[in-house]
Amino acid sequence: MTRPLVRTSERTTFTRCQQSWWWAYVEHLAPKTAAPPLRFGTLIHKALELRYPPGIKRGPHPAQTFEQLYEDELKTQWEYGFKDEDGTWHDALELGVEMMNNYVDHFGEDDEWEVIASEQVFRVPIKIDRKVACYAVGTFDGVWRYRPNLRLFLNDYKTAKSIQTSHLLLDEQNGSYWAFAPWWLRKQGIIGPNEDLEGIVYTFLRKAKRDDRPQNEAGLYLNKPTAKELKEFGPDYPGSVSKNQPPPLFHREVTYRTPNDRAALIERFKLQFLRMQELRANPDLVYKEPGRNSCSMCSMRDMCELHEVGADWESFRDSVMKTWDPYADHEIYDEGKR
Repeated sequence: MTRPLVRTSERTTFTRCQQSWWWAYVEHLAPKTAAPPLRFGTLIHKALELRYPPGIKRGPHPAQTFEQLYEDELKTQWEYGFKDEDGTWHDALELGVEMMNNYVDHFGEDDEWEVIASEQVFRVPIKIDRKVACYAVGTFDGVWRYRPNLRLFLNDYKTAKSIQTSHLLLDEQNGSYWAFAPWWLRKQGIIGPNEDLEGIVYTFLRKAKRDDRPQNEAGLYLNKPTAKELKEFGPDYPGSVSKNQPPPLFHREVTYRTPNDRAALIERFKLQFLRMQELRANPDLVYKEPGRNSCSMCSMRDMCELHEVGADWESFRDSVMKTWDPYADHEIYDEGKR
């Protein structure tokens, strides 16, 4: 008997808008694209994964790895006939290489951390009423041990235009990964039967190049000295401290989790799964949840607007949408063969 698979992206879509979830994960609809998009963040993650193989010895420089991965990605784009007419791909390549060079300058060899496991694709049985009801599936970036105290943490890289940390204790995606990971890691023999993960170590990378202004000994950026300042302080005066200091390029933060956190995360997962199953059996109960946050980035928005006003949304669906398998990257369990 095959049990359903549930990943965090499905749960996120479900909590944001039931109608979008229905189209994407029940009817398996997705917009057609002429070519796969450039996966900048994914390539950064891959370069860092190869930088941190299991153990304390570091792998190849991530700038070199990123450049090679990016060139391979571009070949895929060229096969579809796409050209870098506006220089977007070239700019992204330059940005990624500089980010990786700056990363190594900032973190060095990261001697305080031992890598226990690199990226892990997991599948964890979820029991309801003592029976396996579904499998939680996903991918987390790895497991690191903090060498000074030997504590274990789930590792997560985040690449973004700005670094935001206020939400980390409510991070549902990585919180869920943290909740499910120990079962999977013990089953794989990666951690011991009595070992657990203390929390999550986040490493943020801001998608930006280094500010090229001069800095003082404290690392603060300086203004270009004015003629008046040069006359008053001499030709070697470096300039005053700028009021416009850029945000950091990198940030690492550790969040700690508790058994109560794990219990709450797993219980919420179960409740969401049961609600999704209820709606699958009763599609008339599915409704839209329009709003700026839910609609602004929704791939179903154009079709949804036609559906909302009673226009011919089905013709739009047939011409613009394709069918997809949201779980193609995870093996389906056939429990009768296990």
